[in-house]
Amino acid sequence: MIGDVEKMVAVGLVWGATNAIMRRGALLWDQALKSTPTPSPQHKLLSSLKNWFTLLSIWQYSIPFFINLSASATFFVILSHTPISLTVPVTNATTFAATAVFGMLLGEETRLAHALFGTALIVLGVWLWEVYQLAAVVLEAHQLMLAYPCHRQALVDLFKSSSCCLVICIP
Repeated sequence: MIGDVEKMVAVGLVWGATNAIMRRGALLWDQALKSTPTPSPQHKLLSSLKNWFTLLSIWQYSIPFFINLSASATFFVILSHTPISLTVPVTNATTFAATAVFGMLLGEETRLAHALFGTALIVLGVWLWEVYQLAAVVLEAHQLMLAYPCHRQALVDLFKSSSCCLVICIP
């Protein structure tokens, strides 16, 4: 779980960077569509497929798109062994902030203060959720120690050696 948070942040950074770059590729695609004549209504399906292939032929869109898809596969691997209540908010908060920062670096007009404020609210929410989860574990451990006083030292030793480095002091 310790290295998983770093992986979540990395996925969010990749998603954020590729979102900003794909937006540039999509603008190029939009310009290409505007320069071509409008299709006849009879060939709507063929026209849609042609437009989609045109989009994928623009390397400024397709390369970041495939990198983004690779990050999505990594996200699902992370999600398979971490709690969704942590994985999704951490990844989405990072994506949200990274999209704003990378957009700004690419010269887009970005409301950076709003993006950072939104990211701070997401981080605060994740922190509150984790504190709540930790409090629930501590409460459960305390109740176990009260119910089974003969196992008290074993439970204290278990918590001291746990990955969350929690030390419970019970009078």
